[in-house]
Amino acid sequence: MGNLVSYFVEGVPVAQPRVKARSFGKQVRVYTPDTADRWKAAVKSLTRLKMGVSQGPYKLALEFHLPRPKAHYRTGKNAHLLRDAAPGIHTQKPDVDNLAKAVIDAMVDSGRVDDDSYLTSLAVTKEWAKVHPGVFIYLQLVD
Repeated sequence: MGNLVSYFVEGVPVAQPRVKARSFGKQVRVYTPDTADRWKAAVKSLTRLKMGVSQGPYKLALEFHLPRPKAHYRTGKNAHLLRDAAPGIHTQKPDVDNLAKAVIDAMVDSGRVDDDSYLTSLAVTKEWAKVHPGVFIYLQLVD
């Protein structure tokens, strides 16, 4: 196997938004909302910092750590403890495929990763953050 590059991008992961269409009289404008721009900029910036230019096929593993909502925690002096009913597995939105798309697009936009058509394997997980929200990125070049 080829070189393995791994790093953590801290921040609240944001999914790639879907393309929207809006009509203005007889005109229709298609656009992508910019809700993921700051998240993608953070991924792009750290990818440039941590990676050299990779050419050729690669495998990618993404481990998303999402912040728990306040409702998962108790109140008062026990506010740091999880409620008994707090879910252990993250099964809410955002979807893993849209989270992955935002990261992959940012990595390609960084200029350090070839087009995503070179991606041969993708493993994506999401879970509740134990400490800091963000994503662990593991990229391995395939020989």
